[in-house]
Amino acid sequence: MKKIILGVLPLAMLAACGGPSKKVLIISKGDIAVQGNDVTVKEGSSYAEQEVELSGSGKTTLNITSPAGKTTADIEGPGYFVLNLRKDTLIGAYQPEGDGSGSIAEEVVRKRIDSLSQLIKGANVSAANRNFLLAPGQSAKISANTASKVYGPFHKVPAQLEATPDGKAPEIYKFLTVDEARETLGKLTEVVK
Repeated sequence: MKKIILGVLPLAMLAACGGPSKKVLIISKGDIAVQGNDVTVKEGSSYAEQEVELSGSGKTTLNITSPAGKTTADIEGPGYFVLNLRKDTLIGAYQPEGDGSGSIAEEVVRKRIDSLSQLIKGANVSAANRNFLLAPGQSAKISANTASKVYGPFHKVPAQLEATPDGKAPEIYKFLTVDEARETLGKLTEVVK
């Protein structure tokens, strides 16, 4: 019996370490290079993002070197995180999946206008509401689910997404720069006129 338990224990430990306990979407202006816990952002004018998988359920400190200097970002606990290394503020929110028809009712558009207006002002922003306002250099835990789909600025959420392995709709979050959000708000306002 002892031999069976000792033989099964290493397999159980391997299974427990199967996937990453943390994912971080790093968003910057300029190329991103990641080596272990060291993140380097090079001078540049183009949008860049990189998803990084980290292990361990405790605090992980990322050491960041960028044109602005050296700093750190603490990623605490398991889950999915977004780290803003741009010079501008990012806003983001959970995106409920639509019916796939491509059409949206006017009341839904009005609700999105209101929600986006609130986000731009920084009102009603909280993890409980599943919406976020990230100042430059700030990170936030977006979800406990590392399988979440997070789309950064200048990327559209695909019209159709694959279901998760358990057959459920994926958990989707979309982030925008404040300027991009204002442009989107203008387009949505035109739709309901």
